[in-house]
Amino acid sequence: MLQSIREMTKHWIFKGLMILLVVSFGLWGIGDMFRGNPQQRTVASVGGVAIPVQSLETRFRLGLPEARSVFGPDLTLEKARKIGVLDRTLNLMIEEISFNLEAIRLGISVSDQMALETIAKQPGFRDANGKFNAEMWHRLLTQSGMTERFFLDNVEKEKARAVILSTLAGNMLPPKIMIDSLYEARGAKRLFEVLTIQDHSFTDISKPSDDDLMAFYKENEGLFFAPEYRAVTVATLSPEALQDDISISDEDVKAEYEKRKEELMEPETRDVVQVVLQDEGKAKALYDAAEKAGDLSKAAKAHGMTPIMMKKISEKTVLPELYTTLFSNEEKQVSPPVKTSLGYHVTQVMKVYTGGLPVFDEVKESLKKSLKEERQGDYLATTINKLDDALAGGRSLEDIADDLRLHLMRYAAIDQAGKDTEGKEIKDIPNKQELLHIAYGLSDGDASPVQEGGNGGYYVVRLDKITPSQARPFDEVKMRVTSAWIQKKQHEKAVAEAEMIAKAIREGKKVADFATTRGVSIRLSKPVSLLGEPDNDIPSKIAPQMFVMKPGDVITAQTPDKQYVLRLSSIVPVSAKDPEPIRIKVAEQVKEDLPLDMVKQYMEHLHKVFSVKINKDLFESLKNRDANE
Repeated sequence: MLQSIREMTKHWIFKGLMILLVVSFGLWGIGDMFRGNPQQRTVASVGGVAIPVQSLETRFRLGLPEARSVFGPDLTLEKARKIGVLDRTLNLMIEEISFNLEAIRLGISVSDQMALETIAKQPGFRDANGKFNAEMWHRLLTQSGMTERFFLDNVEKEKARAVILSTLAGNMLPPKIMIDSLYEARGAKRLFEVLTIQDHSFTDISKPSDDDLMAFYKENEGLFFAPEYRAVTVATLSPEALQDDISISDEDVKAEYEKRKEELMEPETRDVVQVVLQDEGKAKALYDAAEKAGDLSKAAKAHGMTPIMMKKISEKTVLPELYTTLFSNEEKQVSPPVKTSLGYHVTQVMKVYTGGLPVFDEVKESLKKSLKEERQGDYLATTINKLDDALAGGRSLEDIADDLRLHLMRYAAIDQAGKDTEGKEIKDIPNKQELLHIAYGLSDGDASPVQEGGNGGYYVVRLDKITPSQARPFDEVKMRVTSAWIQKKQHEKAVAEAEMIAKAIREGKKVADFATTRGVSIRLSKPVSLLGEPDNDIPSKIAPQMFVMKPGDVITAQTPDKQYVLRLSSIVPVSAKDPEPIRIKVAEQVKEDLPLDMVKQYMEHLHKVFSVKINKDLFESLKNRDANE
């Protein structure tokens, strides 16, 4: 929580409040990380307070699910140690202890009553009525081996830390002069002369000898490896394939009709024309005209109004104030104005649909379809269970395909990208990405569990054969080797040309002097700043260099197929006295960063006040623990 407010908001490990962690540890029956054990080895200490190995390990493992939500579900304990999750966990514990000690030094204390109020708000300690249940809390304490006093102490520490943090990271208003200075520094626009050299423009490459190609092939053998291929069989099961096995008789449909009579009952509905007016007098005048003409639509149009037709309205779809009027009127009857929250409604019932129970023949087909879909779902579930059982019993897909209506598809060789041995994409692979992921996670001869395939279908993947990745023979890839050799030579020439041009410009030549040079194009960049949009045609990797250049400076940049020479033509300043709307970005960033930086600096101060010692050898051994621990 306390590495810094910035890391709390931007990094996975600092998302939860400590009080929530305290509750979680108790619920999981883990109290050792708080109680400690005198016999444990100390991996670090803060101001004389030890962090035992067991405490660090427990905290690390509890944070693993959150780490997996960021780094992926396949994150192992071993990999998590390697990529810094253990480091972050230790930092978190060091900083929590530092703030605990600082709270003591400053005399910040939290009463038992405040701690109990905090605990009472936790959902894990509330009953079905949302009230605090002390019995649930005591049960948790008993399960985890913690005392009330110990639990309260940890809650009080959390709240004391929160007091310090809220003071440091309150609503700080950054000074206007700071925002203005940063705006002028970051908002200044830079214009670059951009010279681009295409690698392929160098066509005067000598033809390589066989010895040249063979040497290149051996040096770059990895470029010409065939990927690993897998032969797989995919068995799909679709609801449609089972349709022929499902029959619905007329007797079945009639029984369903009788069963669903109440559900099939249709309410009385009506077609109604209405006009809504805000003036009661005009509404009455329209009603009089409509009643006389016997047609509300004609009367409305004659008065320059637009009538609205509402089709098959029912009790559920009509405004409550209109229900009595509309559902007591007869066909063609015009109603006097009825007031609602929308205004004055003049209406005419055009047609009445009596509703009631439809006759069997009217709903026979829809009932049959509904019944078939229902039985199809049940039959599909039964078939999937049979498929699972058959695979578990060692039967092959071929053996059960006919009985279970499976459709088998065989792929002789698929690489991880879904391409064949000629590098062409295989387009008829169902659920392609997920299927490939499954296929490349199987061992030779294994079949996957039944997988959902979307649209109600299911599938199984079986790995039939693995062809390992291997170098393609030189004769097979000679043309590719030749092409790669030529591209390398073109690239080398383009890089040399770019460096030569850059040197010439630094020595006084103008960028425009190279406009007629082979393969060269020249343009002026869009104005770029640290606040605006980048010039997407300039490699992003050189952005850090671009913003430290002075007018007249020249740099080069390489990409796989083209080279760049950039000369800073000019810097167009911005003024805080007449700012552009983009200044708001600076203000927002400073407002966000200032409290974060305050906390970071305070943390650095605490590390000096409360000496931090880390047993580096022990910690390194923890990071390099065997995967099979």
